[in-house]
Amino acid sequence: MSKPLDGRLVAAARGLLDWTQRDLSRASNVSVSTVTKFERGKIKLQRNNHEAVFKALRDAGVRFTENGVYLFEELSSEELRDRDSRERYNHDQESKSL
Repeated sequence: MSKPLDGRLVAAARGLLDWTQRDLSRASNVSVSTVTKFERGKIKLQRNNHEAVFKALRDAGVRFTENGVYLFEELSSEELRDRDSRERYNHDQESKSL
């Protein structure tokens, strides 16, 4: 990530994951008090903590963009096949109703 993390974005990312501050603390090995202070805008993260928080969230599937955050979920090949089958079925049903 080129820009520093923003506390509000980190809180939003946690929300996407349904993580508490304690969950993020455990995943990043950054203290709960540091996470809390950062999210409230009281402190800036030191470089090592910034990288640890970013990595923990990214490893959990969070992606940061210029416009915010989103949750990226990788699908297994079986899940992809199932999704594609459902989409083809839905498309076929829509075509029949036309």
